[in-house]
Amino acid sequence: KNILLLIPAIGGGGAEKVAANLSLKFAEDHHLTIVLFNEKFGKMNYAYKGEIIYLNTLPSSNLLMKIYQFIIRLYKIRKIKKQRKINVSISFLEVMNVLNLLTKKKEKIIISVRQFRSKDNTDKTIVFYIYNFLMRKIYNKAHVVVVPSMGICDDLADNFNINKSKIKLINNPCNYESIQHMANEELENGYQRIFHHPVII
Repeated sequence: KNILLLIPAIGGGGAEKVAANLSLKFAEDHHLTIVLFNEKFGKMNYAYKGEIIYLNTLPSSNLLMKIYQFIIRLYKIRKIKKQRKINVSISFLEVMNVLNLLTKKKEKIIISVRQFRSKDNTDKTIVFYIYNFLMRKIYNKAHVVVVPSMGICDDLADNFNINKSKIKLINNPCNYESIQHMANEELENGYQRIFHHPVII
């Protein structure tokens, strides 16, 4: 299958790490394309596999520029999906989720929501309310809405009218091979004193 991963960056966040881990598995059996905003938009902090395409768009605080950048991203993602004959398109975080749904054709759409959107008080600008409006209007068009906790599931159903039958609870994946490898590494001197006594992790 031709799979598309949409995420602003593979930087230091939780959603980015999940996307990077998924890419390692998907690339083994499928043709995987990863779409990111911009090469300069965060460092590549996680191991990944797949072909990367940059949209070459940067964030802006100007509302008109945000609208312009959104339209450019919409056009480019629609073109990528068509040219690469995408069968499954998976997106992370609100902006990519909305872009994924607005460019939907015949491909299967999976979106990932990773925050309590109704309780987010960090950036209540007009753009925040626009995305909340779009979430209520178009998120039900996704084939699957993936969440990492029951709390987020309830938030989407109760506050954004998302059909619960579409919401799937999937805990964050772990790369067990990487964990086992790191477990065999020698502990740095600065952390050794922590384990001089019994420790609960």
